[in-house]
Amino acid sequence: MNWSWWTTVRPTIPLDLLGKFARTAPFPVRIALNDRNLGCGQNFSKALSMCTGDLVFLSDQDDVWFDDKIEKMAGLASTLPDMFCFMNDAILTDTHLAPYPFTKLQQVRDHGLPDTGFVMGCCAAMRRQFLDIALPLPASVIAHDNWLLNLSDAFGRTHRHPEPLQYYRRHGANLSNVIVNKTERVGPLRLRMQKATELARRLHSGHILNSELNMYAALEERLAARGPELAPLVGQADVAAYARSVGERRSLLAARLGVRRLSRYRRPLAVAGLYRQGAYRSPSGWLSALKDLLVANP
Repeated sequence: MNWSWWTTVRPTIPLDLLGKFARTAPFPVRIALNDRNLGCGQNFSKALSMCTGDLVFLSDQDDVWFDDKIEKMAGLASTLPDMFCFMNDAILTDTHLAPYPFTKLQQVRDHGLPDTGFVMGCCAAMRRQFLDIALPLPASVIAHDNWLLNLSDAFGRTHRHPEPLQYYRRHGANLSNVIVNKTERVGPLRLRMQKATELARRLHSGHILNSELNMYAALEERLAARGPELAPLVGQADVAAYARSVGERRSLLAARLGVRRLSRYRRPLAVAGLYRQGAYRSPSGWLSALKDLLVANP
């Protein structure tokens, strides 16, 4: 199997280390210099667009792969031809690679989240055919891995492999700092405290709804543009059903955003109207309604 390794960087980053790696690596290494800072998501989008292999691996510079990661992930891809994306578990470590006694997938499950809550680009490998549809990353979407895995998960085409095949280094300056990336093992008391803290944060922050609305608007646009390419892979009926659900979700989020722009004394009647329309039927619907009553959005 032939491998190549792409990276895109800003000119201000020293290239000595990359140059040394390129000279000693047993496969071609191509370095593309960005003339400006693209941001994390767009940087990954550009690098992924340059890759030509059938199976493309994402990597972060502060993580360490096990020697057999590529072999095992490529094996999964060959035995699961219907899957778009493949995720391996990762052992959390400190900055010196001393491992903690748990993995990222264990943290996700201990927080009561489904396995689809395990979203880490550095643990992912993706088929080129899928990337041709999913890329480029929309300008309104910040996180490349959320975009890619949400689209793959929508059609049940992500395989999450429970075997750890790398270390996930936590050194205090990581870009991603969500709860499930913490290095403390979750117990019942800590879990309740974290959920209470997260609830308080969400009740005082309006950007989450904006981000979700941007995501669904971008999904709706991408499905309209690339639906014909996606249909042969997952079926026209599934593409149509998902497009309808995305449109409905986007309309609902837009309506909720409209409620949050009302004065607070006008919100209860508007929230009641959305409730009658079924806007808060999910298990956490009461929380969404509460946020719509309390949180202000610009």
